[in-house]
Amino acid sequence: MIGNAIRTNHASWVAVSAALLALMLTSVARDASAQQDAAGPPTFGFVNLQRVAQEAKAAVGAGQRIETYRTTVEARIRAREDALREEEQSLGRRRSILAPDVFREEERKFRERIDIAQREFQEIGRQLQQATLEAQQAINEQMSKIIRDVAVERGINFVLNQVQVTFVQPLDRFEITDAVILRMDETLPEIPVNLPQE
Repeated sequence: MIGNAIRTNHASWVAVSAALLALMLTSVARDASAQQDAAGPPTFGFVNLQRVAQEAKAAVGAGQRIETYRTTVEARIRAREDALREEEQSLGRRRSILAPDVFREEERKFRERIDIAQREFQEIGRQLQQATLEAQQAINEQMSKIIRDVAVERGINFVLNQVQVTFVQPLDRFEITDAVILRMDETLPEIPVNLPQE
């Protein structure tokens, strides 16, 4: 009834993070391509963006805080929906004993309470979406910087998302995912999540 604006999950958190990072890597590849002519033959590296988004401490912690908040809010929404349903049933039972104008007034007040509840939870949903996006952007900015730093340190001038690569042999020679996760955990072990106040 009124809770649809809150429905999210950890899988969507990871998917959005990976999509944003893929866009950032496209930018890294363009930068590397512009420098390629002077640098010699291309050296490729691969990072599994989805794994970084699932395993880095900051991403895991932020995802857990968002999921805990979402679960709490959904419980509040369900309780409020149940109370409103009971109120609606009670109003329906009293219809036959109330004067028509009194019933219309009671029904109008009830509809106002539903509208207020819907607006409140839509706003919480919007704020939750905004907090999630801000946390993802902060993590992705740090991750993009770390990917660049690791690539430069290893003499890599092209970094590709591993899930987009069909075959590389030997992959571990070019794989930088573990190094990125390790450095993410060192430099950004936690990220603040600006969740709506309860």
